[in-house]
Amino acid sequence: MLSSFRGARAHNFDWLKARYFENRGVQFPPEISSAFVRVNTWDTEWRYRPGAASPREAEDFLKAAEEIIIWADRRL
Repeated sequence: MLSSFRGARAHNFDWLKARYFENRGVQFPPEISSAFVRVNTWDTEWRYRPGAASPREAEDFLKAAEEIIIWADRRL
């Protein structure tokens, strides 16, 4: 898994979710599914062009990412 986590693939949340389920991951709770939808709308190019995303979009992305991380940490 670690060796396949490289390049653009590592930013593809659909690919990451598929790997999670292939490794017997449990179904996401509804709020985590929603958070994944939010982070999946983030354009990786926005990281390289300051101001390309609105402050609200950046805030929503970070909040969703934090929700996913907290949920994942609890599963460990």
